[in-house]
Amino acid sequence: MLVGVVFSELIQGARSAKDRQDLQETLIALPYLEMTPHAWLLPGEMGTTLRGKGLPVGIPDLIVIALAQEYDCRVYSLNADFQRIPNVSLYTPPG
Repeated sequence: MLVGVVFSELIQGARSAKDRQDLQETLIALPYLEMTPHAWLLPGEMGTTLRGKGLPVGIPDLIVIALAQEYDCRVYSLNADFQRIPNVSLYTPPG
């Protein structure tokens, strides 16, 4: 499943207009998770708590975590920051 902030980050990383168009067509076909009002509260609350524990986390990552919690999903990311955040369910591909 795809979340908006990841969609934007991936599109931003395209190297050409053609790559961006191809990527957009691929990503638009994926299931998409919408932010609910409750999910919008979670990043701020989590960010405050984590910062107080000396674990500052950016809003984009907090949005991904909030949506994963809101929709009971695991997070797939190569970003090691997710591993240091408590109560994040990470997806590890088999193999």
